[in-house]
Amino acid sequence: MTVASPGLSDEVLFQAAQDAVKSLSQLDDRNKLRLYAHYKQATMGPAQGSRPSMFQQVARAKWDAWAELASMSKTDAMQGYCLLADEFVPGWESFVKEERSGRNGMALASVAVASPGLSDEVLFQAAQDAVKSLSQLDDRNKLRLYAHYKQATVGPAQGSRPSMFQQIARAKWDAWAELASMSKTDSMRGYCLLADEFVPGWRENFVKEERSGRNGMALASVAVASPGLSDEVLFQAAQDAVKSLSQLDDRNKLRLYAHYKQATMGPAQGSRPSMFQQIARAKWDAWAELASMSKTDSMRGYCLLADEFVPGWRESFVKEERSGRNGMAPASVAVASPGLSDEVLFKAAQDAVKSLSQLDNRSKLRLYAHYKQASVGPAQGSRPSMLQQVARAKWDAWAELASMSKTDAMQGYCLLADEFVPGWRKSFVKEERSGRNGMAPASVAGAPPCLSDEVLFKAAQEAVKSLSQLDDRNKLRLYAHYKQATVGPAQGSRPSIFQQVARAKWDAWAELASMSKTDAMQGYCLLADEFVRGWRESFVKEERSGRNGMAPASVAGAPPGLSDEVLFQAAQDAVKSLSQLDDRNKLRLYAHYKQATVGPAQGSRPSIFQQVARAKWDAWAELASMSKTDAMQGYCLLAVKFVPGWRESFVKEEWSGRNAMAPASVAGAPPCLSDEVLFKAAQEAVKSLSQLDDRNKLRLYAHYKQATMGPAQGSRPSIFQQVARAKWDAWAELASMSKTDAMQGYCLLADEFVPSWRQRFGKQEPSLRSGGSAVDILWEQPAGVASETVAGPEAFPLAAPLRRAWAQLDRVFNAGSERPERIIQEMRRDTQTAGSDVHPVWPEPDTESTSSFFSVGNGANGAGNRFRLREMLQRELAVEALETETVEDSEGLARARSLLAALGESLPTDIVHCPEGFYDRSPLHKVPDAVVQPQCEEQVLALLQKAARSNPKRSSFVVIPGGASASAFQLEEDTRPVVSLDMRRLNRILWVNKEDRMACVEAGISASRLREELAREGMALGMETESELTTLGGWLATRARSMKEARYGNIEDMLVEVRVATSSGLVWQKGGRGSREDLAFGRRSTGLNLPGLILGSQGCLGVITAAVVRIHPLPEQVEYESVAFDDWAAGVSFVRAISQLPQALRPSFCRLMDGKQLDLMEAWAEECHFPQHPAAALVLEGSCEETAAQRRELKQLVASCHGRFTGAALGESCYQMILAMPQLADACVDFSILSETLEAVVPWSHVCSLWPALIQAVVAEHQALHLPGRPFLSCCLGHSEGALLRICLKTSVEGLAPAAALSAFRRLRAAASKAVGGRQGTPGLTALKSLKAALDPQNVLRGSHVG
Repeated sequence: MTVASPGLSDEVLFQAAQDAVKSLSQLDDRNKLRLYAHYKQATMGPAQGSRPSMFQQVARAKWDAWAELASMSKTDAMQGYCLLADEFVPGWESFVKEERSGRNGMALASVAVASPGLSDEVLFQAAQDAVKSLSQLDDRNKLRLYAHYKQATVGPAQGSRPSMFQQIARAKWDAWAELASMSKTDSMRGYCLLADEFVPGWRENFVKEERSGRNGMALASVAVASPGLSDEVLFQAAQDAVKSLSQLDDRNKLRLYAHYKQATMGPAQGSRPSMFQQIARAKWDAWAELASMSKTDSMRGYCLLADEFVPGWRESFVKEERSGRNGMAPASVAVASPGLSDEVLFKAAQDAVKSLSQLDNRSKLRLYAHYKQASVGPAQGSRPSMLQQVARAKWDAWAELASMSKTDAMQGYCLLADEFVPGWRKSFVKEERSGRNGMAPASVAGAPPCLSDEVLFKAAQEAVKSLSQLDDRNKLRLYAHYKQATVGPAQGSRPSIFQQVARAKWDAWAELASMSKTDAMQGYCLLADEFVRGWRESFVKEERSGRNGMAPASVAGAPPGLSDEVLFQAAQDAVKSLSQLDDRNKLRLYAHYKQATVGPAQGSRPSIFQQVARAKWDAWAELASMSKTDAMQGYCLLAVKFVPGWRESFVKEEWSGRNAMAPASVAGAPPCLSDEVLFKAAQEAVKSLSQLDDRNKLRLYAHYKQATMGPAQGSRPSIFQQVARAKWDAWAELASMSKTDAMQGYCLLADEFVPSWRQRFGKQEPSLRSGGSAVDILWEQPAGVASETVAGPEAFPLAAPLRRAWAQLDRVFNAGSERPERIIQEMRRDTQTAGSDVHPVWPEPDTESTSSFFSVGNGANGAGNRFRLREMLQRELAVEALETETVEDSEGLARARSLLAALGESLPTDIVHCPEGFYDRSPLHKVPDAVVQPQCEEQVLALLQKAARSNPKRSSFVVIPGGASASAFQLEEDTRPVVSLDMRRLNRILWVNKEDRMACVEAGISASRLREELAREGMALGMETESELTTLGGWLATRARSMKEARYGNIEDMLVEVRVATSSGLVWQKGGRGSREDLAFGRRSTGLNLPGLILGSQGCLGVITAAVVRIHPLPEQVEYESVAFDDWAAGVSFVRAISQLPQALRPSFCRLMDGKQLDLMEAWAEECHFPQHPAAALVLEGSCEETAAQRRELKQLVASCHGRFTGAALGESCYQMILAMPQLADACVDFSILSETLEAVVPWSHVCSLWPALIQAVVAEHQALHLPGRPFLSCCLGHSEGALLRICLKTSVEGLAPAAALSAFRRLRAAASKAVGGRQGTPGLTALKSLKAALDPQNVLRGSHVG
């Protein structure tokens, strides 16, 4: 592996390495043997003679070390000796520096031989990719690569040395430990050198691919210096810019200090400070790390750091620098005068340089090299010997420009002349023009009379498009003038150093910041003069002859009447037919598609280890300033390039079904038929379809809504309302389309789905006109797409059985009707209850309930997910999952009417509703007989008092508060009518006190609304559960655990005070109505704590109406992450390590899921793929500093637990799917599958042993109960006071009678609970029953465990 600088042979370096090793005073025996072996192998070849006897231990050891290298060539041995010298004598390359000292300060090439503009990190990543292509590699070289990789990514070897029984791990650790003194940068470079050895030519290939993917644009120089400004001037300006910084962390201070010292003094001097001088030691170490960097490179590095810490300092400095130049506008980089070729300017630059009397050697070499490259081409002949230092230095400078064309070399020479002889161009142009008989300089724009700048600018663009070749520098000049002329000054922040092309383009654009749009147009025209001579004359000639209409054709070149959206869709279909396409063009298509459908790039840029995702994101981000329409048109143009003729084929197919009708109307309407009539007929045609995929349903829906209502209205539904969100997005995409165009587009879609409907309609048209009655057309809800209009109760305990009843309303609600009368009529017809007053259970859904409760129950992503879920459950449970049957309950209907009349005597009639006509339900559930929607606390009290007064000993009906976890299973033995108390109308935030960080909130507010309302105040509660539909009252009644417990605690930690309604009155322990003035809070030493009693009471003690909770400011940053593990034990170790971190360093959410849980999620999700092994989902949130610290800790823990990061996208998907688990359990009921989630906090030492015991107990009980199939068990692990286990239990009850099914499931659940943890003791239960009897003697309120 050659560490040599260019031009130094292996023999010369081997000799220098020997001299360096001789300076060592101490070296252990093992390393002496390594040096000896490489020396002997390099000088003599394989070991000779016989092996010394065991009595000659030293000779025997030396011979053995030599013999181990028998297969190594002499060249490899020399190079290996040099690498050992690197390890034992850091900096011995000073020999190379001395060798090159005769070159007057010429910089040493980087050890990594990096291409300009490519950082060590980028080359390191490319080297890894190159090494992956190797099919064979011996173990020794694998160890060398492994060691350098670990040293570069992790640092010195960590942990203890593996035992002798772990030979491979031990060998890898030893190889890693040998590089302990090597810095990460040197390790990266060493890895690149090893890649040079194993994959020759990978650097050239990488640079070639890097450049080809950037549309041929050359990598910008790392220094990105402004023309005419030397490194020294920029270095001084960067120092001034850095002085303005008020805050900078220690690491970056050290980076600046090191580059400053290296640039001003050279390599680190003196000895390293002692360990008691930590600051001085750290500064010296940072300085010493740059020992091999030249002063010039250090100056440029300092300037790049200034770019990072003080963005825009270059532009400010250049602007100030130029302001003293008599306000002259920033000329183009080449500053070429119109009509002057590169050859003429090159000649003039030589004359200017001749006038110089003094010039340093380095600048002379730069001029010499550019002159030779421009006049002769690449360096010729062999390199002069080291004894001819001057000739050798000149040849080396010339050879460094080998890849530069003659034209670039001429222009580079002119730029150097700008630096050494300022003003020579102006003098030359002045002299040049003076010899032209004093002719006045033509107008800058050179515009013919009557042609505006805009017209010429447009013509210049057309002229430039005809160019087949243009160097990168001139591309940048054209790009900068175009952007300045069309957009104005550069926008956004400067791209990072890793985005070289975008950075170079942005810099070129920013240099024209002070130029007006008119000047930029004229400048663009001048550049066109330079590149396309005579374009003006041709344009004027065509303009005058009338042949140049200059009509701005659509970029997409769309045929008349076809919108961009239609062509964009057709282009996608055309591209799908491609069997092969190179990566660069795939990226271009991907970027245009994302820009057209989503808009500018979202989220953060993927890491360097996610090369594919990073490349796709970069391609997308480059189109950030492009509108969606332009992106669609750009996509169509790419399709023309890759699939020639697709437009013509599409138009031919599009119009072939129109019976050769004239292409006037897009809808292809027959004469005398208006768009409205055809639109009506198209709807009728679409109704005849029996099957249609979801994508086309959305297209029809969007055009229908746009044609009938105009642009999308209201706010975009949340991520948990997938169906509504998809429909709204499809509608919103047509925002710019008129109603007429939408009608015509709908008709075109009908052409696609129902061919020849127009012809049939033309035949039926006379009969339609004579019918005399308007056709009432309703766009029916497509099969398989769930409703997003019908709203159900939030966290209502008996919601699952009502879904089937409300499914009858789905079609009516989605038919476009918004009048309750229409719905009621449909219900009367369906239930044959004419004459009775029928009301839906929830007749007026509020704004926060726009999502369908039933669509959530049926799966957030439609019927496709239900099918996959069913398939998965059938496989896991070993049963056939069939839809449950429904039963008719005529007795329940009569009982409900009687109850409704009784309630109407004491409650407002508009808050009491009866689900008449909906006694069509599953035999597994009990349906409430009435629903009460109180609007205030007084109405809650009135209901409870009505129940208490109806019977002195026992109330005549049961009240279940919505949000409590009362279950239908516990009510099976109770024969009283059931009144469900729907608390959703008590959904206000009464007050927010930011100073004390408290808020008073009514109990019926849902999780989503509470989060949105607090967010408007810049605050948050931090309480997140597994359903967005749960309410504050439900959290308190069930003592809900927060998913983000690690950061914010659980609901008991957030609760300050609670207000409870009972049949005896209101209970409010600390007094007041909840105003800020009369609220007392804080811990009390005596007396019972009411919040503690109410927490977890599950609605059996009273109805929670309001609460005071603690709030906190919104986090600055929220990030998702996911980590996969090979086995469950490794994941458990990871979660345990997370729980032991300080709170500030802990992720707010961490949950480890086993393979079965991930399979269940994948079955329920849409187009989401989860790993097959255990995986953890994490959420990091807090301030930017906190999240950065959390991520650092996370990386260390993942490495120590042998995990691997699987990306933020997967982490967010897992988190969202966890939120959808309650809806998944609800959907399982439809297949006669009952579910339960058990939760227990156990010691960490019991985690791994508890799970097998639990499985054994549940399987045994399942067999004893003779339930069908087998049980389904999956496990999630979090952390609380200990290990937080969440066990998901599912079993089929197919074929069992309702009573038997419920009884069997109770026993199965009891067996699982017993295996997880104990139950409450008898004395505690007796005390709770006594409290229940005192607060609710008539047993009005039913909870799940007491009463």
